[in-house]
Amino acid sequence: GWVLVAGLVYAVVSGVLLAGFIEAANTAFSARDTRTEEGVQQPTTALRSGGPDSVVPWDSLGWQGRIFVGQGPSTEQLGRFAEGPVLEPIRIYGGLASSEDTEERAALAVEDLTRAGGFERENLVVVTTTGSGWVDPALVDSVEYLTGGDVATVAIQYSYLPSWISYLVDQSKAREAGRDLFDAVYDVWSKLPQDARPRLLVAGESLGSFGGETAFSGEYDLRNRTAGTVFAGPPNFNVLFREFSDHRDDG
Repeated sequence: GWVLVAGLVYAVVSGVLLAGFIEAANTAFSARDTRTEEGVQQPTTALRSGGPDSVVPWDSLGWQGRIFVGQGPSTEQLGRFAEGPVLEPIRIYGGLASSEDTEERAALAVEDLTRAGGFERENLVVVTTTGSGWVDPALVDSVEYLTGGDVATVAIQYSYLPSWISYLVDQSKAREAGRDLFDAVYDVWSKLPQDARPRLLVAGESLGSFGGETAFSGEYDLRNRTAGTVFAGPPNFNVLFREFSDHRDDG
C-alpha cells in the first residue's frame, strides 16, 4: 500500500500522471477529428477553406473546421434578411493537421484569407476558437446576416480537446492561437491603405475569449487596433476581463 501511495505521489508531482492523461485524451479526441459530421459537404466555392483553389486541404480542417466552412447561411437566406444586394461570405480555417505549429497555421490561414479576397471585404472577423476548434455558428451567422455577407471570418484550431479539459492543460495553446492569428492578420491589415482596410473585429467564446484577449496588452491597445470586440462567457482567469471587472466605475 505504501509503495502504491508513493508511486502515485511521484506520478502526480513529476507530471507523469498528467502527461499520460493528456496523451490518452488527445488520442481519444483526435480520432473524431478525422471524421465529418453527417450532412456537411466540402465547399464548392473558392471563398471557403477546403474549396477550389484553397491552400488549406479539406481533409486537414478537422471535425469542427469542416463544420465551420461547410455550413452557414446561403446568399438566398441573406437576401431575404438584408436590404439591398448581398455577397457570399468568406470563411477561412486552419486545422491542427493543416500545419505543424500555431504560427505556421496562422500564416497559412492568412494566406488563404488573402487568396479568397478577405482583406477586400468591408468587415473582417478574427475568431479564437474553443478547445476543440469550435466556432459558435450564432456568432458568425449573425455577422453575416447583419453585413449582407460583406464579411470574412478566419479561425484556427489549437487542440483536439474539449474546453473543460483544455481549461486544465491547454491554456498556453489557446493563448498562442489567439495571439498568433491576430498578429498574422494585423500584419497584413496594417499595411493596407487606411481607406482600403476592412473593419477589423475580434471575437471568442469561453476559452476562445481567453485566447483572443492575449493579443492585446490592455484597454487602449484593444480599442486602438480593432473596430469592435465580442468576448462571450469569459472565464474568471481572463486577465483583461478580471482587470475590467475589478476596476470598473461604481454603479
